[in-house]
Amino acid sequence: MCKKFSNFRCLQKLNVSSACLTPSSVVQLAHALCRPEIANSLLHLDVSHNNVQCKDSMGELTNTIKVLPRLEYLDLSNNYVGDTSACSLAHGLGVNGAVEILKLDWVQIGNVAFSALRYHLADSNLKELSLEGNYLGCESNDCFIHYCEASADCVGKEMFPNLTSLNLSGISANLATKPSHGSALALGRFIDSAHNLESIDLRHVFLQTEHLIDILNRCTHHTKFKNLRISQSLCGLTEEEASKWKCLKLVP
Repeated sequence: MCKKFSNFRCLQKLNVSSACLTPSSVVQLAHALCRPEIANSLLHLDVSHNNVQCKDSMGELTNTIKVLPRLEYLDLSNNYVGDTSACSLAHGLGVNGAVEILKLDWVQIGNVAFSALRYHLADSNLKELSLEGNYLGCESNDCFIHYCEASADCVGKEMFPNLTSLNLSGISANLATKPSHGSALALGRFIDSAHNLESIDLRHVFLQTEHLIDILNRCTHHTKFKNLRISQSLCGLTEEEASKWKCLKLVP
């Protein structure tokens, strides 16, 4: 694969989504991306939907990503990344600070990786973060606390100053966990602190009605917030009640 990339100069976008990559080909790809003529120009990398289940090969790729200083878009969804590789990735992306769109849907990460992401990327240029279908909260039966407590840890500090979109759809849905009052408040504080936030996707996540109303109140008073997506079957509000909130989008 390295030879195939040898003639590329100033490559800016690489899409190998659903390319049936094997663990060995992922390692070869990682080595190819290290070539200076590619590493210094690549802006967009999509390796999603290859269902690569080898921790070592994905670890090799995430290590390579750390040396892509101009990378703005990264999608590793639907592969096995795991906490260890995700922590390494978070550190690398935090160092170069260029990534604006990060998609890590269904990559089998939990609270350890999530904490690393918010720690290393809290001051970054990140605009869109998607973490759908991961095990966030499974260790503590608490969907939001490990992510949203970031705002409580940094009172008075704007978290994720450029973040406009956050996708937490389906997190911990396999345990049908119900966020505690403290978690809902933490999510609310996060909404207050992310001043450019425009949308949150909470489909397939159960929220108690009083917690949902508190979050909706915060969204309503947020100067830029536009869209809170909730599964209709898990909403708990009547149609009349739901219609009062312009930002609330009920979806199947």
